[in-house]
Amino acid sequence: NLSLLSYQLENFKESTHYIEEAKSICFQNESSYLIGEIHFQYGLNQVHLKNLDIARKNMQIANFHFEQYNQDKHLLYVCETIDKYKLK
Repeated sequence: NLSLLSYQLENFKESTHYIEEAKSICFQNESSYLIGEIHFQYGLNQVHLKNLDIARKNMQIANFHFEQYNQDKHLLYVCETIDKYKLK
């Protein structure tokens, strides 16, 4: 996943670009679960780009999608990330 690799290299803007591309593909294919993962990664990038309102919104969207698919492990990670970066 190029967005994750870019994130790990701390190239948050490039990672965000790849996320936007993936989001478009997921909407075309109606893949809600992947949308949750994309919003989580996008929110994490926004934390590091100091866009905390955007980060908070995307974490909430990720949370919603993971709840829909009963992804408890992902939900826990989203909640931990929200707490870690004080996005409540």
